[in-house]
Amino acid sequence: MDRNFRLFLVSRGVYTIAISGLPALLAVSVVSQGGGPGELGVVLGIGALPAILGAIASPAVLRRFDQRALFQASCVVWVGGCLTVGLLELTRGVSYFVYVLVTFCLELVAAMLYGAIGSYLPSIVPEGKLQEANGVKSTVFGLAGVAGPLIAVPVTASGDGGRSAAWFGVAALMFLGMLCQTQLPSGRRADGLSGEVGNPFSSSWGYLRRCPGMLVVIFYSAIWHVLGWSCYLVGIPVLLRQNYDSLWAWGVMQAFVSGGVVIGGLVAVMYKASTGRVCITSLLPLLLLVLMVATSAPLWSVTLMSAVSGVGLSVGGVHWATRVQREVPEVLIPAVFSLEYVMSEGVGPVGYLGVPLVMSVFGVGMTMCAASTLALALGVAAVLFFPRRFAYREAGSQKEARL
Repeated sequence: MDRNFRLFLVSRGVYTIAISGLPALLAVSVVSQGGGPGELGVVLGIGALPAILGAIASPAVLRRFDQRALFQASCVVWVGGCLTVGLLELTRGVSYFVYVLVTFCLELVAAMLYGAIGSYLPSIVPEGKLQEANGVKSTVFGLAGVAGPLIAVPVTASGDGGRSAAWFGVAALMFLGMLCQTQLPSGRRADGLSGEVGNPFSSSWGYLRRCPGMLVVIFYSAIWHVLGWSCYLVGIPVLLRQNYDSLWAWGVMQAFVSGGVVIGGLVAVMYKASTGRVCITSLLPLLLLVLMVATSAPLWSVTLMSAVSGVGLSVGGVHWATRVQREVPEVLIPAVFSLEYVMSEGVGPVGYLGVPLVMSVFGVGMTMCAASTLALALGVAAVLFFPRRFAYREAGSQKEARL
């Protein structure tokens, strides 16, 4: 590993330690105040809606500012936001509106950074080493992600003072990550790359229309987020409280998912064959996890499946990022990543807001069973009938990638 890549891992690793504990911290904070799927869905859903604008704006922003500047700006936002919430916890507590605002900041920053991180690695890593770099990145980020939930949940559950301390701790880690990022190379702005595109999103969509494999992955990811990921975030914390009487297990499950991400990163480094089917298959274990919790499977098996889900998410994420970085024209990489974010994370609010409404009619467990089963069936169909062609290449540059 060269110096620039090590600095990238350290700076983003510290950031990941801070950011990984926030979903568990938010969920435990809302549920511990008596909130159910509706309240949790509002916090996650309404707060995430404006983040679509962040993903849409990201390619245009990257044509004016380099990736490092965007990394630094995100840390500044988080330091200010976390300090504010920590002070509110000390004075009068935090309302649901504040949690919505925090979720908005979280999703907005994630949307803005998604394309920046994906397009930054090719500027500091040779093309032949991209899969190894993505795998190492996934492993390091997974290790960092183990610490966040394990620290955040016990501290949060200790009362108002504990929640305040957790938010101050996140702010301190964000500030440390910001200091580390000052040593990173600046990266490249999108308008400094070869070629010139007009509207980044229309150009990337025009390219993707000729890439049937990529479109299948992107559209199934949207279905998976609406039916599966929303049940995972909204339904599981509630069922852990109702059926297991173990709300603390939510933080443990999050940590095991991150632990699986560590293993998955190592697997992705060794497993060189990169196919679109891997990207789809990697999403299926989490759906099985949702189904197991909905049917009140033993807690030890649920925890084990959390780790398996993390392995799948890591392997699929590494293979997807590597294929985009290798096969998409460099000038379109930020826009393709951002468009993929809009079609996956961006549609999440549909599930966050819609799933609780369905749960209120049919019950939490029944809704989670139906949603996860439908998503599993669609995933298996996508794997079986996956297109032969994944990406498009201009004639004479590289051969079309085939499975």
